[in-house]
Amino acid sequence: MSASVPPRERGNVAKEVYTLDMIQKHKDNNTLHELGRAKDMLDRMFAHTDKMKTIWRSMGDYILSRLFGFEYETDPESSLYRAIPDTGKMTTLFVPNDFPYNTEEGIDHWLLWSLTPMPDEEARAFLDTKLVDSDGKVLRYVYFVNPVAVRSIKEVSHYHVFFKKWSLAVTAP
Repeated sequence: MSASVPPRERGNVAKEVYTLDMIQKHKDNNTLHELGRAKDMLDRMFAHTDKMKTIWRSMGDYILSRLFGFEYETDPESSLYRAIPDTGKMTTLFVPNDFPYNTEEGIDHWLLWSLTPMPDEEARAFLDTKLVDSDGKVLRYVYFVNPVAVRSIKEVSHYHVFFKKWSLAVTAP
């Protein structure tokens, strides 16, 4: 990854509508930091994030509670909610992105969340079992982890996954 990736505070407004090929090209060229969301989606995402930051100690705590089902308590220092660690919870989730990138119609943007960093090979193996057509053939997809400087949620490991939704036979849990 290039050391010149600029940090971004509020995300990128997409300059174009992305196809799978364009997303793959950004991944191959180490220009993932250039990907963005439609302006209205970006505005919705940051309105939501700003609100959650008034309730939760971190966005990571919010994700752990909302998605992974962790119990939560009030942090005595900040008076905000914090997730209570629970090793008995599911450690991997594959869900639609609530605030997807600006992709062409028919491309879904999902997130593969993991409580511990997931090696690339493990992520690919997981996705190869979830993204299959009705004949059991693995669908074409593009996946990546954002560069650290542009991650909107740094506390919980996650991959961005893009695929053509109409070709998915079985929705992954």
